[in-house]
Amino acid sequence: MIASALQFSAGKGVNVVFDCVGGPLFEPCLKTLGQLGRQLNITSVGDRRVCFDLLDFYHRRLTLFGVDSRAYDTEACAAILERLTPGFESGALKPIPIAKRFSLNEAVQAFTQVNEGTLRGKAIFTFSATGA
Repeated sequence: MIASALQFSAGKGVNVVFDCVGGPLFEPCLKTLGQLGRQLNITSVGDRRVCFDLLDFYHRRLTLFGVDSRAYDTEACAAILERLTPGFESGALKPIPIAKRFSLNEAVQAFTQVNEGTLRGKAIFTFSATGA
């Protein structure tokens, strides 16, 4: 991931990282940032405690943002998704692949796998026409 980001940015590092994993990816994401880079974290899977080189952090004058998406209501979420739609339609943004589909009866299993970080990709719930 770090090498790809540096190659993509001609060795300068990227301007913004949107980290939707946290925990094990927090520090690698931080390392992809260039001078004055910004990292946005919205969650942490697995271990919530992170470690990073503070000298490197302030020498590159990086900024770290934490956003609690649970604080947004459905209208605010809809507005955000509406603004992102053109990026997905053009292919500039790519959705996270679906790793596993769960029934509602498997909710505990789904939560456990996501929380422990053992599921790579998106977990989704499927509902049958009968509601079972």
